[in-house]
Amino acid sequence: MDLSKEYDTDHIDDSYVVVNKSDQSSDESFEIIGSEESYDGTTNFEENENHRREVEPSGLGTNVLDEGYANTDNSTSGNEESDMENEDAFGYTPEHFEQDNTAHFYTPNYVQMLRFPKCIRRREDMRLRDVVEEHALRFLPAKSVCRFKAVSREWRERIACPIFPYEQGSSFRSTSGYFNKYFYSPQFLSLNRLAYGVPSPTLTFLPDSVAIRSSCNGLLLCQSKDGKYYVCNPVTKERDVLPRPKFYHGEVPRAVLTFDPECNFEASYQIICPFTEFREPYVYFEIYSSVTRTWEFVDVNCIRLGESEFKDNGFYANGVCYWETLDGVLLAFDMKDKFCLVQEIPKQRIQDCTMSFMEGEICYVSAYVESGNMCVIDIRAGFGMNLKRSFNVELPVGLRGAVRGRVQVLPCVNGDCLACVVGNGAFAFYPKDENVVVIREYGIEFGTEFVPYVNSLIPLLPV
Repeated sequence: MDLSKEYDTDHIDDSYVVVNKSDQSSDESFEIIGSEESYDGTTNFEENENHRREVEPSGLGTNVLDEGYANTDNSTSGNEESDMENEDAFGYTPEHFEQDNTAHFYTPNYVQMLRFPKCIRRREDMRLRDVVEEHALRFLPAKSVCRFKAVSREWRERIACPIFPYEQGSSFRSTSGYFNKYFYSPQFLSLNRLAYGVPSPTLTFLPDSVAIRSSCNGLLLCQSKDGKYYVCNPVTKERDVLPRPKFYHGEVPRAVLTFDPECNFEASYQIICPFTEFREPYVYFEIYSSVTRTWEFVDVNCIRLGESEFKDNGFYANGVCYWETLDGVLLAFDMKDKFCLVQEIPKQRIQDCTMSFMEGEICYVSAYVESGNMCVIDIRAGFGMNLKRSFNVELPVGLRGAVRGRVQVLPCVNGDCLACVVGNGAFAFYPKDENVVVIREYGIEFGTEFVPYVNSLIPLLPV
């Protein structure tokens, strides 16, 4: 049938394509939507829409979306709200649809409105790399994420998204390596050089030489020789300079950095430092908040510690800060409710042990070389710090022949890896699969204190 005879094509806008239903050989998509079963004599737009969904149960067909959205009508049924009777709806007047044969028309502007948003991928359209980009990238350490920027433009744009560093910082919490502390020339000991790393291991981007005091979920707490505190992210090289505290924290402050990256878009953090006054058996606390940018004295003191000294800087886990004393006393401070608790631990059971946080609880880990090739690792946990697990680990080839005796266990927080220093080398032990990996075969001084570090992209935004 010649359309020029049936319709006055001079009055039809070029943006609309009119196709007669009798000419079904021109397009396969028309054969489905424009079949005889779909034209049941109804003119209601909603009924035709329901029928189109029955024909295409997966939603809007790709052929229809590519060519335009089709609507059918062969008469006016008195529906006053019908788009066919509204001459301004698509630019047509009712005279165009008074013919016996129903027309099939496409409107580009309406099609553009119905297209599926490009920013949202449908499951049937996703490829394997799209799944990795959407669901796996944020669980990788910062160094690996930065390397994957070269995979594709889509991955680079995904990583450059402002919200991605918060997703990565909240999803990746595993211990990536260790920074040595108490020395004004920090060094980074990576558990895996290919996956974990920082661009400036010596923290030269800071204005002063610093010693690292604490670490928490990707941020470092550092202190210069003149007592000034810094908080920084060694991956992004962002830093924040803190005001001086109101009280003297001692020559070696036992300050602990607390930071929870989950839903923390302002990157707010706190620092708590226990200290004692001269000739007083009390332990006081001073807390710094990045929100108020002030130090606050907490009206909480602990008398049960007496004149005991802290063994180490302590760490933060699950909303609580922990310190260990030389007398075998464990001090815990709840950061939310601002109160402290003291627990005495049998000193003979934790002698030569390192306090850690594994599997959601405080534990003490010890290790010693039983022979030239074997190392025994014991994990104690519970109220009485009883022996929970014990492993016989065969030392890697490069670390064999060490002198029989104690092994230095590095603290573990938010991870399932135990790092041990044997002689001048170090290895990592994974209790879950009992795998042993060499970290470094030489160059480590036995007895050097380390702080665990998480390789994170979390931004540090000073208020």
